[in-house]
Formats: sequence, C-alpha cells, structure tokens
Amino acid sequence: MIVSGCATGLTGDAASVSGTKARLSGNVASNVGGPVTYWFEYGTTTGYGSESTHQTASPTQANQPQPVVADIAGLARSSAYHFRLCAQDSQQQGGPGCGEDRTFTTTNLACGDVITNDFVLSGTTTCESEELGLVIGADGLDVNLNGHGLNGPTGPVSDETTGVGVDNGAGHDDVTIRNGSVLRWGNAVRLTGASFNVIRNVDLRQGASDRTGLRIEGGESNTIRSAQITGVSGLSVSGSEALVVADSSGWGWQVSGTGARLVRNNIGAVGPFTPCLILSGNRNRVADNFLEGCAGGGIFLESGGQNELVGNEVDGARLTGLPGDFDGIRIQPFTAGTLLQGNYAHGSHGDGINVRAPATRLVGNRADGNGDFGIDAVAGVTDGGGNTASGNDGAAQCRNVVCTPSP
Repeated sequence: MIVSGCATGLTGDAASVSGTKARLSGNVASNVGGPVTYWFEYGTTTGYGSESTHQTASPTQANQPQPVVADIAGLARSSAYHFRLCAQDSQQQGGPGCGEDRTFTTTNLACGDVITNDFVLSGTTTCESEELGLVIGADGLDVNLNGHGLNGPTGPVSDETTGVGVDNGAGHDDVTIRNGSVLRWGNAVRLTGASFNVIRNVDLRQGASDRTGLRIEGGESNTIRSAQITGVSGLSVSGSEALVVADSSGWGWQVSGTGARLVRNNIGAVGPFTPCLILSGNRNRVADNFLEGCAGGGIFLESGGQNELVGNEVDGARLTGLPGDFDGIRIQPFTAGTLLQGNYAHGSHGDGINVRAPATRLVGNRADGNGDFGIDAVAGVTDGGGNTASGNDGAAQCRNVVCTPSP
C-alpha cells in the first residue's frame, strides 16, 4: 500500500543483455501523481555501487504504475549483477522507495566483437543499438551458439542492408556456425566471398519486413543443414558455386548459382504473389523438396542450363479471388536442358507445370487439381513418358505431352 508522499520503484526484468550492456525495466508509482524521478541501482553485490542516470517519468497518475526502462553499459562480461529500481516524488518522505533485488548475468559476447578463435556463446545476447552481432575474423572457426540466441534490436525492423547478426563479409573460409538462433536482424547471417562454410542447426527466421535470413554472395561449397530460414528474401544466394541446402525449412528462397543441391527441404511462400523458390544458373539440382502454400507459384526456373527438378511436391494453395495465373512449376524460355522428373504439382491457380522452353525433358510427372492445364508445354519438348494428370480445370489435361489419368 503506497502511503501519502511516497513514490516507489517496482523492479522488473533485465532484457537485451549482452557482454557489456543491459536494458533494465520496471514500474514506478506515486500516491500523489505528477513527476516521479527514478533510477536503477546495480552492481555485482547487493551493495550495488552504481546507478543509472536519474530520469523523470511525467506525468504519472496517482497510484497507477508507469513502465520505465534504462540502458546501462560498461559492464563486465560473464558476470552476475544485482539491480533494483528506485523512485521518489516531490513529496517524498524517508528517502527513495526502492523495489526488490533482482539479478542478471552478462554474456561473454559484446555486440560487434571480432571473433578470431573458436567461440562458445555463454547465453542469449541481444544487441539493441549495434549494427553487428559478431564478426568472423579468421578462417577455420567453430562458432557454437550453444543453444542460445544472438538477437537484434527489439524495436523497429532493421533495414535489409544494415544490421548483421553473424557477419562473414570478409570472406573467411572453413567457418562453422551452429546450434542456436540469430533473430531480428536485417541479415541474420551474411557470407561474402566465403567458401566451405557450414551452417547447421541454426534458426534464422526473420520477419516478413525487408529482412534476410541468410545472404550468400559468391564463394563455393558452402553447406546449410537443418536450418530454418525465412524473411522477405529468406535465403538469398547469388553467384555461388556448389551450394548445398538440405533438410531445412523456410520461405522466400532465391538461389542463383552453379551446381547447387537443394534437397529434402520444406519451403513456403513469403506472400501471395511470390514463388516459394526462384532458381537460376546452371547444373543445379532441386530434389525431394516439399513446397507448400505457394499461392504465387511454387518453383520458378528463371534462366540457365542443365538444371534438374526431381521428385518435388508443390502445393499451390489456391486462394479464392486471388488474381494472377501462378503455376506450380514454371520453366522460363531462357533455359535449356532442364529435366523435370517425378514432380507432383497440385492446387495451383494456373498450370500445375508450365514449360516455356522446348529444350526440356519431362518424365513421370503428376499434376492434379490445378486451375488450368495439368502440364502445359511448348512444342518441341521431349516427352519421356509416364506423365499423369487429373482434375485440372482445363478441358485438355495436358498440352504437347501425353498424360494418362492420375491414379
């Protein structure tokens, strides 16, 4: 019960903790209302010894708690801290009113650290004002997030070109990033000119607001396994060779390169007008993936030669009233030597499989319940047989390939 002429602090939680900083929160209240001065006392013991800048919460209503926060810096890494919230009003009697003691522990990572030795993260780290989480500074590193998160700001969305959680922009090779999450960054992980990197068992799910889960530019033979990768450009790959993405999930994937292997992934749509997967380049293999909710199209092969799409299932997720003529699998004219084998496309607004390039071979594909043809191919494609189609809206189930009814 707050007595006359008395303000008090109600200590809350410590959030946004890193190796050297923390954001402390709580509530202040006064029985007389009006301006309330508040501050946090903190230190490595209950004697505290340090305090945040005194600030004013104004105006406050009588007996109505008002939330307050303060950022503190200059902390020691990997250290336990005590803190409490104190307050006083203009009629304060008997000294400030301080809340209960609470604790937090800083981590071993200060945001923006350049890592040059193998690293194990000691706890979830949040970077409120910095544009970098950690920077890869040497070849051959093992960065073990150890089940923790490396998080970006809790406020407005980071711009896609700024804010990088794990930055290998210097192109270091043979780096492993594993076992944790990297969330709320413009780019969760960025590799530029880096080769033989491994990203394994990492959650890179970014929001659908100009964010990228994983950006790879150049380099070769990078591997992603058992990852979750989302964002407007969840996975954005350009000019990379021999990339492997396996047993992962996400949405908004765009891959441009040579010799990529995308296998056994679960890929969704970032929105109703964008394909689940946009692919370009040469000698890429997309096999045994499940693409779901692809109202804007499933797999869109934009350009390149000798690509293989084998054993993929595309769920077009037809939405009533959605404009557009989106296909489950679309092979654009500026492609050559594409193999389509054993794919299953169903529920698309347009064709299940739409082939615009004559230098394409179709073998054993299935297309059911699509809004136009099951398989619509230009003249000159190679019909390898075994294609089936049923329940598509077009009177002719297939064009320029022979389709038997689906089982």
